[in-house]
Amino acid sequence: MIARLTKEDGTEVFLLGLSLENVKRLTEGKPIHIRRATHGDGIPEGWEIVLMFGATELAIQAELQAAGAISPETKINIDPRLRQ
Repeated sequence: MIARLTKEDGTEVFLLGLSLENVKRLTEGKPIHIRRATHGDGIPEGWEIVLMFGATELAIQAELQAAGAISPETKINIDPRLRQ
C-alpha cells in the first residue's frame, strides 16, 4: 500500500505498507522497486524507491557493495543507538 498525506500540522507523510507477501519477498533477498510507472501517482515524479532486507545494517551494506551500488568509500551513516 502506498499513500501520501498531509497532517494537520502541515507535515507531509509518505506511507508504505507491506503485506506478508512483500515481507516474504524481501527476506528471500528480492528487493522491491517502487516507481511511478508501476505504482501510480502516489510516487513523486522522478523517484525510485528501493526496499531491501538484511539481518543487520552491515549485511545490507555488504550486499550493496557486492552489487556495485555503493563503494567502500561511500559514507555510511549509522544511528548511534545501533552501535551499542
